[in-house]
Order: sequence, then structure tokens, then C-alpha cells
Amino acid sequence: MRKLAFWGALVAAAAGTRWVLEQRPRQRVPDQTQDIPPEVYPAYGRITSLPHFRAIYGWQARRTLWNVPLTGAALDIGCGPGHLTAQLARLSPGLRLVGLDLAPEMLRLASHTYGDADGRLTWQQGQAEALPFPDRHFDLVVSSFSLHEWAEPVCVFDEIARVLKPGGRFAIFDSRRDMAAPAWLLLWLAQRLVVPTALADMDEPTGSVRAAYTPRELVALAQRSQLPPWRVASGFFWLSLENANTP
Repeated sequence: MRKLAFWGALVAAAAGTRWVLEQRPRQRVPDQTQDIPPEVYPAYGRITSLPHFRAIYGWQARRTLWNVPLTGAALDIGCGPGHLTAQLARLSPGLRLVGLDLAPEMLRLASHTYGDADGRLTWQQGQAEALPFPDRHFDLVVSSFSLHEWAEPVCVFDEIARVLKPGGRFAIFDSRRDMAAPAWLLLWLAQRLVVPTALADMDEPTGSVRAAYTPRELVALAQRSQLPPWRVASGFFWLSLENANTP
């Protein structure tokens, strides 16, 4: 009986895993989020403060800086709770950074968590498609896990090209919709076991993956933009649109 129960559980687990993997999105489903409940913002802040998220933001910051601290002005588009902005500030003491987000609730959370770092951090509300900054203003422009939310990504790319100084760096990170099977399985399980209810009720994080792009789709978008020489890099769960000479 025990052997039968063991093999029955094993078969059920294998069938369940196969079903979950079959839910991986093939076609992109654009982000349809309209009214976001207020409890979602602190929930997002809590989940992105977990150690593995901190490690991801730290890796993104180091990749963006090429392990060489920058000076000048930097912009983080869709900064959310400000984790990547703060990591860049920590690694490059000579940078002055602006964290831009459409949601004032996110900006309040970022300001509460990180303050202004002795005047080096500024939190500002604004739209990615119409950046409220003059031409050739920033030495560095970054974005993390916001690309899939942009209604007009090519417009945002052109805005980045406009506000970036000649020779400036840029790096736009996001999840990839065609992520590896183990990454999708982990996200699916996390949404049901770890993610706060306020986020899970909005089908997050798997909803963001459904709205994300594949590397090939991102190449097609970038080809229509005015960005300086670029490349698309990718890993088992992520992709990045960045300077062509990124190491």
C-alpha cells in the first residue's frame, strides 16, 4: 500500500508539474492593470525586499556599471520601491540619481525606505513616454521590471535616447516571457505559496511574465527606435536592452 501511495503521489506530482509548465505563455498578453488597490504597493515593497530580489538588483547595478563607478546624473525609470536606484547610489558615490515612477505610492515607499542619501537621491513622479527632463541630461538611464508595462515601448526608447548624453549608458531589464521551464515553475509556486495575497489576487508575478517580451521581440522593438548602438542580452529568466559595448 505504501508503495502504491508513493507511486501515486509521484505520478500526480509529475502530472501537476506538466500542467503548470503547459501554462507558460506563448503569446504576449499586454498589461491591462487599471485600478490598483492601495494594499498592493506595500505588498510589492515587501516581496521585492526579500534577499533573492536584493541579489537581483545588486547584480543589475553591477552589470550596468561594468564594475566601474560612474559620476554625473542617472535616471531610473519605473523605480518602484527604489531598490535598483539605491544600489546604484551605493556603488557609485559620485552619481546623482532620480527615481521616476507613475505611482505616488511607490515614490512615498522609496522615499521612506531610502530617503535622499544626502541629496543624491530624488524621487519624482512622471511618465516614461514623456520624460520630464531636458535633452542630453543623464549619463546613465536604467529601468528594471517595467518594460512590460509600457504601452508604447518604442516611444520610451526614443525618450531615453533624447535625455541621454552622448556616450551615456543605458540598461533596460525585464523578465522574458519565454523563460526557462524551472524559472516559470518557481514563479508559479511562489505566487501560490510566498507572494502576498494582494499581489497574488492580481495574478502576479506570472501576469507580468505574460506581458513580457521575448529577446526576438525586443530586438524588433529596438530596431524601430532612435537609441544609440545597442544589443539585447538574455539569461534563463531575464533580458536586457543595453549599450552595444556592454562587457
